[in-house]
Amino acid sequence: MSHKSFLFLSIAILFLFCNQLIAQTNKFEIGVEASPSFTFLKGRDFIEKFYTGTLGYSGGISFQYNFGKKVALRSNISYERKGGAHYGGLTDNYGASIENSSLNYNFNYLTLPILVRFSFGNKVKYFINGGPYLGYLLSQTFVIKGDNYKTNTIENTSSYNSLDAGISLGTGLQYPINEKLYFSSEIRGNLGLLSTLPKVDTKVNSVNLLLGIAYRL
Repeated sequence: MSHKSFLFLSIAILFLFCNQLIAQTNKFEIGVEASPSFTFLKGRDFIEKFYTGTLGYSGGISFQYNFGKKVALRSNISYERKGGAHYGGLTDNYGASIENSSLNYNFNYLTLPILVRFSFGNKVKYFINGGPYLGYLLSQTFVIKGDNYKTNTIENTSSYNSLDAGISLGTGLQYPINEKLYFSSEIRGNLGLLSTLPKVDTKVNSVNLLLGIAYRL
């Protein structure tokens, strides 16, 4: 799937959300979300042995259609940084050891989850949600750093699969600021199901602390 095809699919899905506004009011919410995240790689033994988790982030626009007080359909388009890190044992092009070396394995995705949300409570609402997500790889880079080494960024996007998919599960709360405006916080785990490499089992995963503000139309 090309970048344009992914964007077209995302817009088409969001149009279905927006179309509900014509028939019903006070059921649609639009907002912004951002999060720090802990992200890590799973798969082949080499990856799990030598790569550790690292910090990532995400940010984007959220959309929610409320079928009632307890059930909603939720989605968001987000830019998300995932990956892992390797520390120590690196050498430069001349074979010299790089002191306090680190290699960050970065994946930059455009992600689109489709989640069913169940809410409980009155003024402060607690919720759980889950469903599949689809990701499109915007870029992949290796970033090499060290005390005696000039930071080097290597772009290698073409070697990786463009599409990612997996399962998202989360829980959190939504607190009203006023009748139309809501603040939310959520812990969400994203489990990757597709390998990032064509013939090697390497998947990307993340745990996000999502903070957002939404407006009910």
